[in-house]
Formats: sequence, C-alpha cells, structure tokens
Amino acid sequence: MPTYRYPLLYGDTNLQDVFTYLTVSFEALFVLEGIKPGIRISVPEHRLYDVKAFCQAHGLVMDVSEFKVVNSITGDKQFANLGYRIRADSSIKGDVFAYLSLHADWVRAAKEADAGNDHRMFGIELGYPSCCVSFYERHAREEMKKENDYILPLLRNSASFFFENNIIPRYFDIGVLSHFPCSFGCKESRDMARQLLAIVARYSEGLASYVAGILRIPVVMTEHDGAHLLHHSQADGYTMSYGGVQSTVANRLHYDLERQKSIPLNNPNLILFS
Repeated sequence: MPTYRYPLLYGDTNLQDVFTYLTVSFEALFVLEGIKPGIRISVPEHRLYDVKAFCQAHGLVMDVSEFKVVNSITGDKQFANLGYRIRADSSIKGDVFAYLSLHADWVRAAKEADAGNDHRMFGIELGYPSCCVSFYERHAREEMKKENDYILPLLRNSASFFFENNIIPRYFDIGVLSHFPCSFGCKESRDMARQLLAIVARYSEGLASYVAGILRIPVVMTEHDGAHLLHHSQADGYTMSYGGVQSTVANRLHYDLERQKSIPLNNPNLILFS
C-alpha cells in the first residue's frame, strides 16, 4: 500500500486504499457523513470487489451501471472528462459507474436518471445547486465536442473568483466540489465547498489546510496547453513572481513558465483566486 502525507482515515480504513483517488475518497466520506445524498463514481473493474466490501461493511447501498465506460484521456491535461459507453459484457476493459448512498431509493433513482442521460434530474439527485445544473445543461452539447471540462464557459460567466470554487486542481486530484459551478463566484457552490472542507477538517486538519492552500494557488490555463499551478507566488506591482510550476503536461508553456519565474498580472490566461 502507498503511504500518504495526510491519510484520510474512516475508522481503521484509509479511504484512499479503497477508492484510490483523494477526490473520490472525499466523495465517499461526504456520503457517509450524510452531507451528500449519494454519489456516482467511476470504478475500474478490478477494484469493484474492494469498493463493494467497504460499502457492505459501512452500511452503504451500492449498485453499478448496466454498461462500462472507456475513458478518453486528454493529451494536455492527462485527465478523462469524456468517455464512451460499451456493453457490460464486452471483453474491452473499462470502468463501471458505481452509485453509492445510505438510501436504496436514491441509488435506484440516480441510476435510472444516468442511464437515460437525464442531466437535470441526475444533477438534482446528486444535490448540485440548481443554477449549476442549468449551466451544465446549457453548455453540455458544446463541451462534449471539446474536452468536456466547462472551464471556458465558466470563466466567461465569472466576475469574482472564490478559491473554494476552484475546480482546476481536480486535474491534480485536489478539490472538494464534484460539479462544475456555474461561475467561480457562485455563492451556492462556495457554501457547499465550505461545508465539505469543514467535514474534511474534522478528520484531518492538516489535509483540509493543504487542500485549501492548493485551491488558492494562481493558475495559468488555456484550452489546449494544460493547467499550470504557480506555487509560492507573490504579486509586485504589475507582475507576479513565483517559485515553481506544477503542470498537467510538460510542454512548451510549462518550460516557458519555469524559465520566466514571473508573469504579468494582466495576462489573459492567469486566474487569481481570493
């Protein structure tokens, strides 16, 4: 088993040993705490046994999709926001969607909404703010032709930038929101994120502080050149200096940022959170 700087322990179990990713472990914790009505997570077929065993041991109802998903990894962000469905009995390896809740009725309703591609009902079942569900519906067709990450319409819709709503570090497996907020200034999403961070702090103050710190980091983001976190940054006049760059891909932009060690504050690709 890998070791973690901030293990997320639920009883005697490190949730990351079961759910692999920190963001998915958070999701499971939020259901166990009753903060979220339920979740849908993507589980590789070979990990299903461990997830099922955990759910049975902790009173979670679980069902799986009647199909598998083959994920499409983007070259610049090394992340799967898109995938295509195949038959559950296909020999092609893929993930299944697992629906987890404390309530069987929720699992049944969420699975039906997802199978029918009913985005609005599915978003409502997941407890997302209605403004964000409408935002997703409005841009779904456009985004599914691209990388399906909703960052560009989110930026166009934002006048303020709450760090709690920063979903970009999810590319690095950091974050507490699992939905696309309608804007970085969405108050409903910020309230939800604050509540979720408080739950994490109950289990590990160090982990909650670490996550909040990452969410505050300035980001350079383009549509096709990846996401780049600028660590140890400091604004000085019209520029911002930084000490290190953490990128989803080591491309030309990454190396340019590493070499320059500063960026104009009015750079259109720079996102600052407060």
